[in-house]
Amino acid sequence: MLKFANRVKHEIVHTISQKKLLRDYKKSNTNFLLLQIPEHGNLGDQAITLAEERWLEQFSFKYFEAPAELTDGKEETYAKVSTHQKILVHGGGFLGSLWPVEEYRFRRILRAFKNQRVIVFPQTITFDMKTDQGRSFFEESRKVYTSHPNLTIFLRETKSLNFMREHMPTVDVRLVPDSVTTLDVQDYNFDRMGILFCLRSDKEKNISGEGTNNIYKVVSEKYPSEKIAFTDTVVPYEIKKGRRQEEVEAKFKEFAQSKLVITDRLHGMVFAALTGTPCIAIGNSNGKVKGVYQWIKDKNTYVKYVDDLNDFGSTLSQLNLDKKYRYDKSDCIQNFQPVIELLC
Repeated sequence: MLKFANRVKHEIVHTISQKKLLRDYKKSNTNFLLLQIPEHGNLGDQAITLAEERWLEQFSFKYFEAPAELTDGKEETYAKVSTHQKILVHGGGFLGSLWPVEEYRFRRILRAFKNQRVIVFPQTITFDMKTDQGRSFFEESRKVYTSHPNLTIFLRETKSLNFMREHMPTVDVRLVPDSVTTLDVQDYNFDRMGILFCLRSDKEKNISGEGTNNIYKVVSEKYPSEKIAFTDTVVPYEIKKGRRQEEVEAKFKEFAQSKLVITDRLHGMVFAALTGTPCIAIGNSNGKVKGVYQWIKDKNTYVKYVDDLNDFGSTLSQLNLDKKYRYDKSDCIQNFQPVIELLC
């Protein structure tokens, strides 16, 4: 009975929040509507939103931020009252069949805003082309994507770019870095201690339990005096706009206090890079870690990538954990410019 009452209360609060958001949008005087904004606890997605905000604010673009959950199923309503010529969609890695709820939402956005320019911030696209069910799901998306007359999708790695060019050649796709690679992060100047493992536990995980144990053994044998801790870039609670900066900053600080980060999370790798923390990144299931690594590897040599765990030990030996590093984002800033040019 208590669970039912709590669910009803949640639904009432959710409905009230939806109505308030729509009223606020109708009254807003902005240049862009920014859709698909997350309020879940994935700090990588929250950091992407911070980066998107900073780019928009840097160029004095006024925008209305619309949380994904509050606009879910209301896309047609927003389209009817929208005065914007350009609609922005939050970046990340949710397009395709890997995260179908988000893909369905994106399809609804494209159908609703068929008369506006839709611009998607840097994404990874993952479709299953090996099964009949996967190919059927892809075909549904292909029809929606290619039916939109004015869609541009920015992609953050070449695997997604090549896929789209092969399977949806009429869609305008462009290669740029992940938004978070362009963020400014302060020099914390902490005394670094210990080694941090930041490994996935969801459907994008590509490391077996045995593989994790082997990595742990290699690290602990090489650095027996260093304490090993475990963390994640996902927290088990919602993060509203007002807490976004604080939550992401706390994770930056955690990384900046460590001597080494071992991660298979894309933004675990990027957070390590931003904070000048030596890092070994390991590939995930859809290849996005490897793809985004290409943007940062040349000028940030304290971040290494391994595809084969047999190479982990030799890669670990290449890192100097006592040297001070500073992140160089110059190439990422330069390569991100096509996004800004399209917004202007």
